[in-house]
Amino acid sequence: MAMRRNRDEETEANLLPVMNIMLLLIPALLLAMEVARMGAIDVSPPRFDNSGPASDEPHVRAQQLRVFVAEDGFVLTTTDAADEPKRIALDDDRKDLLDPSRYDYAALEDAAIQMRAADYDPIVHVDAEGSIPMSTLVATLDALRGSRCHLGRLGPGEEPPPECLFWSVIVEPGSGHG
Repeated sequence: MAMRRNRDEETEANLLPVMNIMLLLIPALLLAMEVARMGAIDVSPPRFDNSGPASDEPHVRAQQLRVFVAEDGFVLTTTDAADEPKRIALDDDRKDLLDPSRYDYAALEDAAIQMRAADYDPIVHVDAEGSIPMSTLVATLDALRGSRCHLGRLGPGEEPPPECLFWSVIVEPGSGHG
């Protein structure tokens, strides 16, 4: 900033260049906020309703899948836990725990295809051990969704295409693997 001296020998800061820069920066920042739209994932909190079904008919709920990501592979169970848990071992147990390629995502997707063909609900409950990295959890969700499923072009209120397996995810930390 340029400094000027008054007649009384006092120094005065020249704020005109700073104000000119601010005059240019404010519209530029507003324009940048409009151009750079952020992708958002809609998240809604769980709903608890003890009122029961609205009609007199019993409410029949489709079976839901639960997936637990452990250090030694995947454990698949159902919401009613009637069947024995299905275990999917690691693809390569020699790899580091932080390497997501150690898991057998193809076998997980095959199991998801079978369960979806058995008319399971498209909602999947996912839990993981605390040592599992986020990249492994994301790759697990991708395998459960299906490798041929593309939800990017899906509009609000539209149903996903039939190649999408389990596209609705509920992450339930602490639910364990039964």
